[in-house]
Amino acid sequence: MKQIFITFVLAMSILGLQAQTKTTYYKSLAFDKVVPESKAKYKSVIVLKKDTVVARFYKIKGNRFLFNIETLNGTPTGIWYKYGKYGSVIYRKDFNELVYSDDSIRDLHKVNKHDPKYKSFKPPLFPGGTQELMQFLETHIHYPEASKELHHSGTVFIRFYVKEDGTVVPYSIMKGVDPFIDLEAWEVIKEMPKWIPAEMDGKPVRTIFNIPIKFKL
Repeated sequence: MKQIFITFVLAMSILGLQAQTKTTYYKSLAFDKVVPESKAKYKSVIVLKKDTVVARFYKIKGNRFLFNIETLNGTPTGIWYKYGKYGSVIYRKDFNELVYSDDSIRDLHKVNKHDPKYKSFKPPLFPGGTQELMQFLETHIHYPEASKELHHSGTVFIRFYVKEDGTVVPYSIMKGVDPFIDLEAWEVIKEMPKWIPAEMDGKPVRTIFNIPIKFKL
């Protein structure tokens, strides 16, 4: 992730250029020192399309594609890929998945103790309870290297569906920190095991739930 962050910074540096495409040559995989093409082992091809920057990185020998990043107005967007030696995808981050909204949601049962129907409503529950949920988050969340480099920290407030069968589906980021951290929170929700679904009058119902996920340096 640290390497991808470095390339992210490189991509930002060309925003002021007039050229639509710029190819830069490097000697090392760190992409930190520009060299003439004759001495290069790696290269970047950065394309500027209005407010979008698409940067692709290659190993010159064999013209092997390494990874790509994409930004919109300086913010990560699109799908970021990193490829292994034999062309397999070893890294994939889809920033297009992120949805930001704190709007109220109708026609879904919410955990509200002041609801007159609360006595007949059982909220959804992570298997094993709150303590197990905290343990799951602690072991599955990885602090993005890009956010560390930016010294970003904070709490992501994220909400998600718990379906009738307990399946968990992320719904929206109510309050985020940065795209890297927000996406990490989004993905850990997708990795969750099935919850014990909410019940209304003894029957499972789909509900909306939200939790804070802290990222602290």
